[in-house]
Amino acid sequence: CDWSSDVCSSDLPNLAREVVNGLLQYDFISSVIIIDDVGDVLATASKSRVGERVHWLTSAIGEASHTYAIPLMGQRSGDTQRGSLTITVDRLQAFSPFFSRVTREVAFIIAGALVFAFVLVAVFYFLITKPLVTLSEAFDKILPMEPARIPLRVDTFHEADELGLVAKSGNRLLKAIQDLLHEREKAHDELEIHVEERTRELSREITERKYVE
Repeated sequence: CDWSSDVCSSDLPNLAREVVNGLLQYDFISSVIIIDDVGDVLATASKSRVGERVHWLTSAIGEASHTYAIPLMGQRSGDTQRGSLTITVDRLQAFSPFFSRVTREVAFIIAGALVFAFVLVAVFYFLITKPLVTLSEAFDKILPMEPARIPLRVDTFHEADELGLVAKSGNRLLKAIQDLLHEREKAHDELEIHVEERTRELSREITERKYVE
């Protein structure tokens, strides 16, 4: 039967209640009203949302619920409207699976980004920062009078890269400075010996002149 059938008119309330109960099985439908062509309510039912908070995205895109009015027509061509079906859709429930999935995906992306950033920082620390700190500490331990006594060292991993080149160049520079210090010290010693010898010669010459006089 259909809404235009007089034979089924007595069954319309029961049919309407079945339709209402069936529609309310969907979580996102909060209320259903079926009205006949003269404005009488054939069936109505609603359910409330308990203990749930409206998602901020739902509030951002519009109202928390929306009502749809659907005209009920007969099955035969040319039939006039025989009633209406009014459905209130709970937008929170309707969009909840989507929002939950988006929230999980965003959280997963953020967590992945944080893990990647942590790994990147750790790699940067162990490959760049720590060797530079070690090299800096080695420079602090250089002895002023024997700069090449404690050579600069880097890990084997960095021997062939820029840090290894810095260490090698630094060691050559320290060796050159130490050689210059040794040469200066040697020249100073030789100068002292020469001065002492010359002093003795002058002293001897003065003594001889005095004796002659």
